[in-house]
Amino acid sequence: MADPVSLALGIAPLALSAVKGLKAVRSRLKTLHNHDRALRRLRRSFTTQSHIFLDECHLLLQQVADPDDVVFMLEDGQSELWSDPDLDKKLKEHLGSKYEAIRETIEEIQNQVESLDEELNRTSHAATRDVRVWPYCATGCTA
Repeated sequence: MADPVSLALGIAPLALSAVKGLKAVRSRLKTLHNHDRALRRLRRSFTTQSHIFLDECHLLLQQVADPDDVVFMLEDGQSELWSDPDLDKKLKEHLGSKYEAIRETIEEIQNQVESLDEELNRTSHAATRDVRVWPYCATGCTA
């Protein structure tokens, strides 16, 4: 069984956290979808990048786990498959010397997703608090 420190610093927990963060940000971006063109462009870019990241996680995880299980893992962040103590060990063996570089990359992605989620949370709270939309304005006029 792996020690708690290696589990906390492993790729699997970082990937899980990033996957959960992607879902939260995607949800918040959907909430703000009626705003200006820049936000729509950001949402489109985020969606594309999140699909690429999830595809890469899928490809990596299916190298060390049952491909059918990987689908459930990526759909359900609460899956017990994420807590398999051998998962990170298998990833470490599979990646060899690339393990640390990939762990750092996934950690950076996780940090960026968390930062984006926090910023969107502040933005959406400020928008709902500061902007009043006129009920009869079809173009979203504000007062």
